[in-house]
Amino acid sequence: MSNESELLRAVDDAERGLRGRPGVIGVGLGRRDEPEQGWEICIAVDKERVADDAALVSGIPTELSGLPTKVMNRPDMSMAKGPPPPTASPIVLPDYAKYRPLQGGSMLLVYSSRFFAESWATLGGLVYKGGKAALTNYHAAPAPSDPEYSYTNCYQPNRKPCYCCGFPCFYENYIGPVHVGMGVFNENNDASLITLGEPIVNSIVGIGAMDGSESLTQLDIGLKVQKRGAQTRYTKGVVDGYWRKAEFDDPFDSRKRITMRDIVRIKPEGATAFSMRGDSGSLLLDFDRAVRGLCFGSGEGDDGLRYSWAIPSQRVINDLNITFPIDSGFESTEDAPTASVSIEERLRADLATHAAGREFVDIVDRHGDEVLSLINHNKRVATVWHRQHGPAWIRQILECTNDYTRPTPFEIAGEPVRDRLMRVAEMLSRYGSPALRRDITLYADVLTELPGLSYEQIRQRLTLMDRNAIGSS
Repeated sequence: MSNESELLRAVDDAERGLRGRPGVIGVGLGRRDEPEQGWEICIAVDKERVADDAALVSGIPTELSGLPTKVMNRPDMSMAKGPPPPTASPIVLPDYAKYRPLQGGSMLLVYSSRFFAESWATLGGLVYKGGKAALTNYHAAPAPSDPEYSYTNCYQPNRKPCYCCGFPCFYENYIGPVHVGMGVFNENNDASLITLGEPIVNSIVGIGAMDGSESLTQLDIGLKVQKRGAQTRYTKGVVDGYWRKAEFDDPFDSRKRITMRDIVRIKPEGATAFSMRGDSGSLLLDFDRAVRGLCFGSGEGDDGLRYSWAIPSQRVINDLNITFPIDSGFESTEDAPTASVSIEERLRADLATHAAGREFVDIVDRHGDEVLSLINHNKRVATVWHRQHGPAWIRQILECTNDYTRPTPFEIAGEPVRDRLMRVAEMLSRYGSPALRRDITLYADVLTELPGLSYEQIRQRLTLMDRNAIGSS
């Protein structure tokens, strides 16, 4: 067998022959250990089920569709976004750098109504769909289903400590949203487009400019490839399999499994992992820098290496109606870095236009350091702060400053934010300074009226307070 249609037919016949067999969760095509020995049918089985029933393996034929079979255990095949677990190997320091102009292979932090917490991923690179956009995975940055009640916003890090949690604050570096309809997630694809508010260039960090795209098929098994991700950074590998079917943990519901079809597996070269959690969205390139695929998952093989999975580029191009840039040898001046104003500076300038707003800024300046110190060093305050979802509420407030019409959360985890705020205020009063207690007593009722209001409505209230103050003077 040498042509694509014959190979596809052989794998399809094997998949049909194994359909319904307990424990079989993937069927693909690979090269034997020595390439001159030809092709083989790769069969992934569920490790836990195999441990309970060895007959699952012994009952699989040694040959299917005229090709020898190779049975592989499946410890995990994950699409999970986020940094790797502490026990993952190798331990690699993620790339927390801020890139301006934006480049492929850099870090994304995504905050979406689909998640309870933020998602870590990789900005794949520049694509064109009418104008410029950035490509990543849908499971990391899902396209909203409803423009009024759902959202997905993307950021980059800047290492500045945040008042709400003490970690680098990503909300200073908003780069753009994923809009309704700008993504696809099914058994054949896992891709989203970010509409950018920052300039981007045709460049993958450490690799250089992309030079168009090429298709990726069964006949490309053995192709040398490379990628740049936010977690494992630059890695090299080889395409070692083309899978007609493979089951993965559902990234949106850990109790479920999903099936992906017609995907490729990449074996790492020169390292123990080609990608890990946090690399989702990385572009798969050949060594001519043509885009061959979109990385979306990883899993440990029987040999202890961490393999990666990618969707062929032609499917991403067709489903999203995009094109990848061609290396022209230069970049347009429209991509020159631009100065940006931080959220804090924007809020301060906005609030300073109102007397009541200036009063609020003064309160933050007077007590901000003390409140942060109590949260970081007083265990009782810290416990209440986190149990009442303080960081989540602050982050969603900051989200609303990018869309003035979106309401701030009225409830978190089924309980009114007002009640949660009062519990936090009570703890701050108990352990804070007399000055902090005095201002909490004076302003607590005002702050608890804010949940559920949009930023625009809050500004309107400040204007009304200014008018009432003038009228009474």
